[in-house]
Amino acid sequence: MGCVAQERGEELLERYGIIDFAVGPGEIDRIVDIAEGKLPRKALLDVDRIDGCGMMARLEPNSLKAFVAISRGCENFCSYCIVPYVRGRLRGRPIGDILDEIKRNIALGVKEITLLGQNVNSYIDPSTGADFADLLERVDSIDGIARIRFVTNHPKDMSDKIIGAIAKLPKVCESIHLPAQSGSTKILRSMNRGYTREQYLDLIDRIKDSIPNVALTTDIITGFPGESQKDFDDTVSLYRTVEYISSFAFRYSVRPGTKASTMQDDVPEKVKIDRLNQIIKLGQQLAEEYSISRIGKTVEVLVEGEPARNPGMQAGLDRTGRRVLFHSKNNLRGEIKKVIIERAKRWLLHGELVEKD
Repeated sequence: MGCVAQERGEELLERYGIIDFAVGPGEIDRIVDIAEGKLPRKALLDVDRIDGCGMMARLEPNSLKAFVAISRGCENFCSYCIVPYVRGRLRGRPIGDILDEIKRNIALGVKEITLLGQNVNSYIDPSTGADFADLLERVDSIDGIARIRFVTNHPKDMSDKIIGAIAKLPKVCESIHLPAQSGSTKILRSMNRGYTREQYLDLIDRIKDSIPNVALTTDIITGFPGESQKDFDDTVSLYRTVEYISSFAFRYSVRPGTKASTMQDDVPEKVKIDRLNQIIKLGQQLAEEYSISRIGKTVEVLVEGEPARNPGMQAGLDRTGRRVLFHSKNNLRGEIKKVIIERAKRWLLHGELVEKD
């Protein structure tokens, strides 16, 4: 099951007699029928189905967090990405179905919802035409929810309306994952990203003007075909300029079937890895600087309870996603508490409750 099955399902069934089903990502809701033998042996590869999105993710007992799919597929056709070919065009779930699923999660004790999609900020309700900003407003109005997060976004679709919604809605965390992929306009064009370096930085300025305490994260690819040293230097300077608090970084590898696979993979593997290590090192440096900058500030923590490795402490995440530890003799699981930060490591903040037990 998955993208490879979607791309090569018929071939796999024919080639390997031991395979009963080749199942695309859009068919997850049919797994029960497959397991119970209700469907004939075949490839199930309908990319336009959205039904499986409506299945609730399995929750651990007393889970405080849930992930809710709002869309499936993507039609941006970034040159390095196989998703549009195997998951199909962007299809938004009906907004009513999304809200109903969130309400069911809240009834089970969930406090934090993360909205999921290949490109959440392109969401459109198929019936009403409501966009992602409208969806955020509807979710924010639901009683019982404490926090809203969302991943992932495409810079070209991050509208001023969405930025305004994030800024004004109290339950939406000021944390935005905004994959840049590269800081070079030349490479961005080869990637078919739909924006230039200058447009991306202008977007960052608008976000920071509207949301002064925003925490930004990103994705970076090093060694994309044609990436010169100057192109890579542009990526490093973009990273420093934006001051991301964390990132996912990868060295480029060929994905068969993508447009980029027809390009000459001309950056040596050693160079790709060296550049990747530079980005990782820079990311660690800026992450640590950001955490240290939180010392003396008061943050809101959604408490997850006592961590196994730190008895006598309570742990949780602040609104930016940083993990916070603080002393408390009480079990505060599920509560939002204000904590003043006293010490900081790269990925961990230590503090004390503003209101003592």
